[in-house]
Amino acid sequence: MRHYPTFHENVECFRIATSVAYVFKVSIDEMKSKTRQKRIVEARQYYFYVCKESSTLTYGKIAGYIKRDHATGVYGAKKIKEQLAIYPDVQEKIDEIYSYLVRKGDEKLSVSLLHLEKALHLYNKFLRQ
Repeated sequence: MRHYPTFHENVECFRIATSVAYVFKVSIDEMKSKTRQKRIVEARQYYFYVCKESSTLTYGKIAGYIKRDHATGVYGAKKIKEQLAIYPDVQEKIDEIYSYLVRKGDEKLSVSLLHLEKALHLYNKFLRQ
């Protein structure tokens, strides 16, 4: 059974997924798709790792946002954690994701109703899928 995040949790997942998608030059729809292309799988794994490290969300809710189960989330985050010890470029990617998150967070301190409406629209669209 998938655990879907609440609206506020969904916004947090959306922010992180957007940052990961920007860094990996993929779309959130691609991250949610069933494709097993290496670049998409890698983006998902970074998404799981960053979400788990920067939020209190469960793997079930993190994975539910991109239509995966909690075991996939656990595996993806674990894989990135293991690679961190071996490959220095993994930390660079994570830093780039966090940098984008902070940059976008600073820009969005004065979040407009338009952004909230868009997030709500995306959340409702996600629930209908």
